[in-house]
Amino acid sequence: MIVRKKRKTKKQRTRIDPRFWIIIGGLAAVIGVLLFILIYTGREDLTGRGAMTFSVSDKSAVIIRDEETYLSSEYARVACNMEEGAAVSAGDSLATVYKLGYSDELSQSLLKAREDVYKAQLERIGSTKDHRLDEMNEEILALKSRIEDCVMQNSGEDLLKLYRSLDKLLKERMDYLRDKVQETESLRALYAQADDKEALLSTWTEEVTAREGGLVSYYFDGYEQAMNAEKLNMITADLVKRAISESGSAHWTTDDKTRVCRVVNRDKWYVAFITDAEELTRTAKGVSYDVEIDGHGKSSTCSRSRPK
Repeated sequence: MIVRKKRKTKKQRTRIDPRFWIIIGGLAAVIGVLLFILIYTGREDLTGRGAMTFSVSDKSAVIIRDEETYLSSEYARVACNMEEGAAVSAGDSLATVYKLGYSDELSQSLLKAREDVYKAQLERIGSTKDHRLDEMNEEILALKSRIEDCVMQNSGEDLLKLYRSLDKLLKERMDYLRDKVQETESLRALYAQADDKEALLSTWTEEVTAREGGLVSYYFDGYEQAMNAEKLNMITADLVKRAISESGSAHWTTDDKTRVCRVVNRDKWYVAFITDAEELTRTAKGVSYDVEIDGHGKSSTCSRSRPK
């Protein structure tokens, strides 16, 4: 038997038109240029993708708080009724404002009127023992000693606040004895005199109370009107730079004699920082980032906008 071997048919090579490779190369070049532009011009949609991670360290920033500034009549002095940074609730007394024109003589006059009432009341009591009255007198003497240390030795306490505390104790003692001592014509006149002086002092003071809860601050840096939660869209890079450069200033007060304090929302705040136009480290709207601040730990924040 004769077996014939089949000849292998040679495959014909397909010749690709050179123009095809030119088109592919052109498309690759265009894609490369587009990627370069997207990456190095800081497009937000690129950083907004969850697969990308970047880190910004040792960057100076400005904290913009969601807060409310409390105003009053023009004042000469302010007595703070809370500690700096204390948590407050709606209705809490934040400060007592002493209006422009107030003098300490008004407070001293009221305190003297209450002491005159007490002397007249003692004459009616005689030698009668009263345990509650003894406790009140001890508290008053201790407070007077603190006032003396404040005036003579500069103890650092708030003198206005001490005077207000003393007036409160003297009034409590006067009202306590008023129910126990039979009123005379002389006492009636002294009561009226004390009430008149209290009413006069109230016209020179104004109470500031919290409208909502938060943390209270009695310091102002001059940027609370320009940089706040209501004006985020008006914040510029120049404003942020100026705030950062002046952050070391020791003059954290205000010349405006109507601003009393601020109540800050402890759960909501904003951070603003500057990046160069060529940098990739941009934030994207609606994306969450971890922010770690020296001395305050780490928290998560959602990007809303960036300075232009």
